Amino acid sequence: MTYIKNQILQNNALEAWAMSIRYCDYILEGKATLEYRKHFVSALHNAVELFLKQLMLNNVDYRVIQLKNGCNSDGFPARDFYNSTNLNDYFSSLDKETMKKFFSIEFNKMIDITKELFREYYEENSGISVKDDLTLLNKLRNNETHFFIDKDTFLTENEFQQLHNFMITFYDILHFYSLLPFWGSGERWEYTKLQFDRQVLNDFIYKEAVRNAKFVKQLKEQLECEIFLNSEEESAYDIADSIACVFNEYQGNKFDDLWVYVEMMLEYKILTYHDEVEEYEIEGQYGMGKECNIYRQYYINV
Repeated sequence: MTYIKNQILQNNALEAWAMSIRYCDYILEGKATLEYRKHFVSALHNAVELFLKQLMLNNVDYRVIQLKNGCNSDGFPARDFYNSTNLNDYFSSLDKETMKKFFSIEFNKMIDITKELFREYYEENSGISVKDDLTLLNKLRNNETHFFIDKDTFLTENEFQQLHNFMITFYDILHFYSLLPFWGSGERWEYTKLQFDRQVLNDFIYKEAVRNAKFVKQLKEQLECEIFLNSEEESAYDIADSIACVFNEYQGNKFDDLWVYVEMMLEYKILTYHDEVEEYEIEGQYGMGKECNIYRQYYINV
């Protein structure tokens, strides 16, 4: 397909796509808390929506936009819109007040026409369809935005795997329709963060992603012979804080990573601990009394 220079949604779409890749990688690295799952779904949904609308603009597909009530007696802006042969140039030239007269196509309606939007790609890649993937993505996005979600069931392992594998196909679609500003790939260049040349996932498991994380294995080595004093708290934050108080490297920005991994390890019982209470007598104002120290040792099962 011919590359169109003035793709008015491209910059926004590329940022959302880069963010979806970033959070996808975070989850693959075992950082699969509800926060990271929500960000992944939100960014991917945003990226797909913008790219699909950009494709419709490039195709001069007038279904991409609908007009609100309020056209002038001479038909403005409907007349100019439907007479335009370049929708990218048309919308980039509009003032803010005129833009308010339009609203864009909804995601669920784009899902219904993907067979038509991707017709050429499907013809060259028989047996492929992303409609079910887009339906799942839209359901997850609607749930996390408008309805109750549970941290243990939102974006299950199978759902994440499905969306990861969808991204592989969608990345190919983006190249096919020249929606990306580059071809090919490189190890270190300005488009590295936009590349998604990946292998299909099979049998992905959150717990195994945590167990295999480089961060977790390094932490295991650090904790093996370390004793922590007065570690009475049990929340992920408090445990991470007690570790950071001993190992200075986890101060600052790295503390957030430590907190996330502790939360994940507690959830899957990868991180356990044993407390020992040491009692001793002290002489006080009113005679002898008892005090105690609590010693804790952490164990990471990887």
